[in-house]
This record gives sequence, structure tokens and C-alpha cells, in this order.
Amino acid sequence: SKIYINHPKGGPCQPFDNLPAETSKNVFLKKYNERITDGFNNLFKRIKEIEQICNENNVKLLVAFIPTKEQVERDKFSNIIDFYNIDTSTLDMRKPQKDISDFLNQNQIINIDLLDTLIEVSKSKNTYFDMDSHWNIYGNEVVARKMKTFLKDNIIKN
Repeated sequence: SKIYINHPKGGPCQPFDNLPAETSKNVFLKKYNERITDGFNNLFKRIKEIEQICNENNVKLLVAFIPTKEQVERDKFSNIIDFYNIDTSTLDMRKPQKDISDFLNQNQIINIDLLDTLIEVSKSKNTYFDMDSHWNIYGNEVVARKMKTFLKDNIIKN
């Protein structure tokens, strides 16, 4: 049987929702609710556990931030804002990366954020599939080149 689910144009988009800020799962809110704060605290705890396992096995831990399509493509972001009727003054589209990178940097964990790279190249050519939240061939090529340089500069030379 088919179930109709009302999603914004271009497919389902998480973490956006039209729930009140107190119960929302939207990690782009400027002010996190208790649920999101608890989720981030759990994430930080798990990263520390992974780091310990890596250290015990002489493995370097590297964290790469994979931005959402809405962070990269302004038209996709506009569709979501219109669909859910979101007040953009309540959002900070870089907040998850900032909070996580602050934690990683404080703990001297190597990390890379691909957001600015994808925003820049997406100005001239799409990096995501139209009806999907995954990178298309071009997006994968851009990320592969960026990661190659980053690994060469931060991992291989050390």
C-alpha cells in the first residue's frame, strides 16, 4: 500500500520540522532545547570513547563534517523555509559544525568541515542530486580532491 507523506519539494529533509522550539529536532536552531543538548553531549561522550579506542590501537582519528544539502544550496534551503514556515532569525546554519569543531579542537582531534568548499563550487554547478540528499558525481569529485589534500597535509606528513 502507498502512504502519502507530505514532504517538501525535493524529498524529506532532516532535521527540519515545524515543531515548537522546545521539542524540535532541528540542530540548526540558534538556541538548543534540552533534547538537542543531550544529543550533543552524548555525541561528545561517544567521540571521546572512539578517540580512546583509536589511541589504544595507534590510529589517528579524523572527523569530517558532511554538510546537509540545505546548508550548501540556497534554493533548497529556501524551499524548506517556505514549506515549514520557519523564522530564519531562529536559525544558525553553521551551529552544529561550530559546536562540534570547538569540542574537537579543544580535545586536539583533527577535523575538516566541507561546508565552505561545497558552497563555493555549488555556485557554478550542483554538487547534490536533485531529488536526493547525497552528492552527485561532481560533488564526490570535489570532496575527494579536498580530502586528498587535507589528508596529505594533516595525516600523511605526520
